[in-house]
Amino acid sequence: MPQSQRKTRSALALAALLTGAVLLTGCTAGGTAADTSGDQLLTIPREDMGTFSRNFNPFTPNAAPMTQQAVYESMLVYNPADGATTPWLATEWTASDDGLELTFTMRDGVTWSDGEPMVAGDVAYTFELQKELLGGYEYLDTVEADDDQTVRFVLNRPYSPALYEIGQQIIVPQHIWEDIDDPAKDTNGTPVGTGPYTEVTSFQSQSFDLGKNPNYWQPEKQKIAGIRMLAFAGNDGANLAAVNGEVDWAYQFMPDIEKSFVAKDPEHRQFWFPSTGSMINWQLNTTKAPFDDVNVRKALSMAVDREQVTDIAMNGYAGPADCTGLSGAYSTWTDADTAASCDWTNHDVDAANALFEKSGYPLGADGTRTLPDGSPFTLDISVGSASSDWLSRPRSSRRTWPRSASPPPSTHPTGPRSRRATKTAVSTPESSGATTPRRRTSSSAASCRPRR
Repeated sequence: MPQSQRKTRSALALAALLTGAVLLTGCTAGGTAADTSGDQLLTIPREDMGTFSRNFNPFTPNAAPMTQQAVYESMLVYNPADGATTPWLATEWTASDDGLELTFTMRDGVTWSDGEPMVAGDVAYTFELQKELLGGYEYLDTVEADDDQTVRFVLNRPYSPALYEIGQQIIVPQHIWEDIDDPAKDTNGTPVGTGPYTEVTSFQSQSFDLGKNPNYWQPEKQKIAGIRMLAFAGNDGANLAAVNGEVDWAYQFMPDIEKSFVAKDPEHRQFWFPSTGSMINWQLNTTKAPFDDVNVRKALSMAVDREQVTDIAMNGYAGPADCTGLSGAYSTWTDADTAASCDWTNHDVDAANALFEKSGYPLGADGTRTLPDGSPFTLDISVGSASSDWLSRPRSSRRTWPRSASPPPSTHPTGPRSRRATKTAVSTPESSGATTPRRRTSSSAASCRPRR
């Protein structure tokens, strides 16, 4: 589902952040007229982080917001809204005919924020460190800096997403990180990067400011003085700050956005819901009963009224998903015949009940489903509580759940979570096996996707 953001003129590097949804005003900092002096801070709330820690280590899951958007940069910037790829720290790239080598030419004249030159060796070192700390890139054999401007990636097999993945890896300075004793745990409190805003000018648990990189390679793009991040323990507080004009660019769900936000200043307030977000879905652990039964998964899917969930819980900001599991970002790749051929994404209570019966989950004396051993077929949904829309989706599903398709699932808020973590998961009682949240979309459980 697309999240709400406001837009303002800042460095183009921040465009990489625009993968959710967007609200637009100028940098007002609470005023009514946009400040275009260039001395203002772009103020952004984070509704899913009640407090900040001074951690700018891009290799940790707890890195402060803007670490990978304003402090560090990648070789390429990919725009999911239009599919365009923009050369960034690299100016060009070539692929070998056999698909086993990718060669990047690094941009000349780029320096780190401490004044040291950024070279191809930094790229090679970054990938070595990334694989050591976090793994991944199993398809990479070697990464070599042929000279200061050329870095070559040798693959152990052809892999078409390699350009996308390699190009978007943020790059760190070797001369800094090779002297860090424990890069997995170091908080990197005073970061050195190539991004437009690298200088930590103020830091408190509820807010922090990033100032201009004094050596940025695109000084003409530094249209503002810096970025101010504000911490909120939920979207209600962040929404109030947006409505009151206390923030400039918001990235959270806002109910009835036209009335609650835009109508207060139609000339300056706008929003954008791009169709590039990921699916909102249940993550079912298919290695555990009863979720290892495809008929059970299909029955659960057909028990959910996706239209009602998207219209009510999502305020109509998103539309029901289809069985391809693809968001609007992949509309040109979606096969219409395949999407239309799957009946298990349609709301069909009778068909759901038939599948439950077929798989051996009968109706008990009280009219609800039971497991083969006679125990109740129950579902608990664990969901992050930082945003009201995350809570309203399972509640809306619960209201539409037919009693004959098993007791309605109960919802258990689990507290704020990082945007990088999966927001929802479905679990059964311990005897049946709990689910494991995963980041990737499960098309068998996909419930809604951003509207175009």
